[in-house]
Amino acid sequence: MEPIAPFFHTHRQAAASKELRAYEAAIEDAMGAGVSVLAPSVPAYDWLYPECVFFASTIITTIGYGNQAPVTLPGRVFCILYGFVGIPLTLSVIQALGTFFANGASSVYQRLRRVVTCTPLESLKKKGSRGAAVVGAVGALLVYLAVGGAFFTLWEEDWTFFEGFYFCFITMTTIGLGDLVPGEYVRT
Repeated sequence: MEPIAPFFHTHRQAAASKELRAYEAAIEDAMGAGVSVLAPSVPAYDWLYPECVFFASTIITTIGYGNQAPVTLPGRVFCILYGFVGIPLTLSVIQALGTFFANGASSVYQRLRRVVTCTPLESLKKKGSRGAAVVGAVGALLVYLAVGGAFFTLWEEDWTFFEGFYFCFITMTTIGLGDLVPGEYVRT
């Protein structure tokens, strides 16, 4: 049995050397792409004015895509203070806008009800103006998302209409997945 042991040892050593060469090649490729193997990975963000406005809006709307974040202690403290003040103000504005749009949808329904008499409107008439306001608000939201999606196809070269619509939906519902984010962000 003695002669077989050196064979297995040599075979394992050759396999380990092959794996080590592949690992070294992967590290060289990563270093060539700008990844540091010595320093911890800290995201490198472009904090230009548009990116700052985008970041500030994700804080006060509680969307928080997670693609950009402060990394310094003063930046994080400011973010907390900004959120404490901005979030309640934004919620007040969103509530007022919701009331405004719901009243507008109800007003449009009342005018349409007087002018047009057709089967869909008659069925809504029986359910009351509350249902019409909901249908109008959902319709207005869909139009709003579609207009936003159309604008994003103009602003973002690689985005389709559906991607723009999806981004607007994810933003309006404050889901904020972060899988689509406008602009160029550098992540390392």
